[in-house]
Amino acid sequence: MKDRIFIVGDLHLGLNIDNFITKGKLTSRYEEHNNILCDMVDYIVDGEIEHVIFAGDIFHVANPTSLYRALFAQHLMTLVEHDITVDIVVGNHDSIMSGVSALEPTKKRFEGSGIVHVIDKPTYRDGIVYAPHYNRYEVDYYWKEVFEWAKQADYGVGHFHAAGAVVGAERGLLAGGELTAEKLPPLKRWLLGHIHKPQDFQLSGIPVHYVGSVIRVDFGERDDEKSHILLDTKNDTIKRIPIFYATNYVQVEVNDADIDSYDWSVVSGSIVKVTVDNYSDIHGVREIEDKCKDAVMIKSIQFNRRKQEADRSSEFEAMTYDDILEKYTGDHKLKDRICKHGRLILKESIDEQSA
Repeated sequence: MKDRIFIVGDLHLGLNIDNFITKGKLTSRYEEHNNILCDMVDYIVDGEIEHVIFAGDIFHVANPTSLYRALFAQHLMTLVEHDITVDIVVGNHDSIMSGVSALEPTKKRFEGSGIVHVIDKPTYRDGIVYAPHYNRYEVDYYWKEVFEWAKQADYGVGHFHAAGAVVGAERGLLAGGELTAEKLPPLKRWLLGHIHKPQDFQLSGIPVHYVGSVIRVDFGERDDEKSHILLDTKNDTIKRIPIFYATNYVQVEVNDADIDSYDWSVVSGSIVKVTVDNYSDIHGVREIEDKCKDAVMIKSIQFNRRKQEADRSSEFEAMTYDDILEKYTGDHKLKDRICKHGRLILKESIDEQSA
């Protein structure tokens, strides 16, 4: 086992975002991913780290474009050229139940290197048990294999949900029936992908570390400090290596009357969601777009009309029956179609409230 192992969380290469400004056009995050990978490879090579592990979800979809396959291959080739061992754990986004695998071309391309390994089933390598993503139909076989391999291991690396983890975007998967690991083999540490929020906790006394996704995927992750993990096996310690190129998500909530005085510099270089409270028709969508011109993209603009609704409600409550007829019916035939008894009851009710 190498003294230092660099562990990378969910990459999600190929993730695009619907851009409000471009009316549904998908906006690529290629540049963001490339910057993160360049910074990561430089750190690994400059630091003379000899072993890198990708903890799953290299790609966002099981059939990524050639652009993103080439991006990953390019940085992988740099690691290979420096004789760095690379283990790639298959995540749920990398393969689906139909058998399509986003990592199959990567596996074929680098299988002759002898130092790049795509891990799609539980296995053991050099002191580490690997546990790629699994589905509910293979759970018995899966955990039997993981526990068996773990007898030889010091550390575990996997891509699954462990009990006790704080979830965000993955909540839908869990609601859809994805199984949770309630018990883990008793190793020194488990280092995991799959859950996007970086976090450290213990499960039955066993240290569990979620590396976290390298980019922010949605607004639920806007406060997450993204990082990689450097495992020191000699001293059994971990160190989080900050990621500086992850695009920020900024959620702006501003009163309509304060829009012109608001400090819009906070949205620069970010993915933005804007909510305008107490909306009173002072500003429009185009003005908000102009305020956010330095943002990477605008995800949505929402106008909250609570003030309008409250004003209308207060106005209505203060009106008499004759006021209502004058304002809302005027000379319209509706005025003559209200039945006599109904009109009297309504008049008495409204006039009583007004008094």
